[in-house]
Amino acid sequence: MKNIHNHKLPLTVLAGSIAMAAASLPLQAHAQAGGANAPSTTALPQGEAVRVFSIPAGPLDAALDRFARTAGVNLSYDSALVAGLSTRGVQGSVGTSAGLRRLLEGTGLDALAQPGGGYSLHRAAAPAASPATPSTSSTLPQVTVTAQAAVTNLTEGSGSFTTAGPVSAATGLNLKLRETPQSVTVVTHERIEQQGLASLADVADQVPGVTYAGSGTPIGGRTEIFARGFNIDAYQVDGISVPWEALGESERYGQSSLDTAIYDSITVVRGATGLLTGAGDPSASINLTRKKPTPTFQGSVSGSLGSWNRRRGVVDVGGPLNEAGSMRGRVVGAYEQGETWVDNYKNDRTIVYGVLEADLSAQSLLSVALEHARDGSTGAPWASAYGIYLLDTAGNRIPAGRNTTAAPHWAFSDTDRTTLTTSLKHRLDADWNASIAYVYSKFNSQMRRGMVNSIPASGAASAVRVLDLDMYNDVHVLDARLEGKYSLWGRKHDVAIGFNAWDSRQVYGRSVYTVRAGAAQWNGSQLVYTDLDWANLPGDLPSDAFVRQQGAYVATRLRP
Repeated sequence: MKNIHNHKLPLTVLAGSIAMAAASLPLQAHAQAGGANAPSTTALPQGEAVRVFSIPAGPLDAALDRFARTAGVNLSYDSALVAGLSTRGVQGSVGTSAGLRRLLEGTGLDALAQPGGGYSLHRAAAPAASPATPSTSSTLPQVTVTAQAAVTNLTEGSGSFTTAGPVSAATGLNLKLRETPQSVTVVTHERIEQQGLASLADVADQVPGVTYAGSGTPIGGRTEIFARGFNIDAYQVDGISVPWEALGESERYGQSSLDTAIYDSITVVRGATGLLTGAGDPSASINLTRKKPTPTFQGSVSGSLGSWNRRRGVVDVGGPLNEAGSMRGRVVGAYEQGETWVDNYKNDRTIVYGVLEADLSAQSLLSVALEHARDGSTGAPWASAYGIYLLDTAGNRIPAGRNTTAAPHWAFSDTDRTTLTTSLKHRLDADWNASIAYVYSKFNSQMRRGMVNSIPASGAASAVRVLDLDMYNDVHVLDARLEGKYSLWGRKHDVAIGFNAWDSRQVYGRSVYTVRAGAAQWNGSQLVYTDLDWANLPGDLPSDAFVRQQGAYVATRLRP
């Protein structure tokens, strides 16, 4: 089967058997009013895909957790509603709603299908009173509270440009947007797809309060991202704080060209974010939430064409790896190349991302992710802006065209980045979850740049500033956190406790910065640069820098 979807920007072709169900975990929502315990009577939707369940008898909360991951649905309920209850389990091939009914048999609970997808749990309504025995009691109308899954915070498959689910990027607590004490914008998977936002620069251009300095080239240029007057240098990947060295050579090179093909959503928290990210500028933090494996098979292939020879293709495949669905995987690959209106500039970008999840038990989830990305460009100018200097030293206007470049023909920038992430999440009980993660990232960069400061009015040769660079960043990150609820003053309150530490080593094996006299000349229509003897350039200043940051935090939400 092949379905063709026409989007506003790219042309997308989805091939194969495609299911847009996102992996989800249960959510503990608020309490609901209901009747006495009674067998389930609410009719649930039929006709959904049959899945293979292998959920043994045992505590109901753990069984619901495993059921939601296997079925790929959202379940909302009050944790007190299922406390102390047991289930007979579910075995074999069965539909989602039928399997959920079987799981709730004998518990006195019922499930209600929600209009936006997923189910909410409540106590089953009491049987209607017999006409011969009039009832003297009254039952309040049922109240159902639903929310998006809080454990994964995924937006794929929601079809929405916003999210109703909790966001933890600001405080570590799973809070709704209106409850978060900072200005937050979530760019969802649907918005990334519909608007064709292929890079972090494209996303930054759409976020209120964020300024993308896009006058430079898309790759290899000084394309910085600002908020509140400061450069954004705080980043999180899947909620784990990482230094900018894990994503780029500096705040000016690397981050804005990150490919969005591997991300489910991107969250921007404006203002100082030192609680979770540590030292940095009071600008904003950017949380990159990567895609996760899906409980059912899905695959897609998309391609797009654009002006200036832009070509882009994305392949995305994921699903269960065994019959029980306890192991799931996903692979995403993207390639893009293009030019701009400036002469002699070209770029290309490649990213490959793979993630594997395994249910070690009903309470434990192991995840391993590996991504490798490469960016390359030729003809990128050293300065942030395109173009040529339009005045010579005497103030005369130089007749340069709009596409005239100031960059040397030998200018280039090549970077590659490899990141390995391992994490273990464990559900301690109905109220408490613990997790620990380790991240290793290596970023390599090679570049040559040249710039002319001024053009002599006499037409004489100009001096050229030259940079020849070969460097790498090594980053190690350890992140641990504990989140849950505690009782105080007769009520339950939320708390998140975390520890984050990272080491960053930046090594410049070759760092040449020099000025070469007479290395460029204006020929009446463009700057002509001479080739240089790169092996014998003076001014090599190799360096080796090491930075370590450690921090702990506690955040709580009181419900007086």
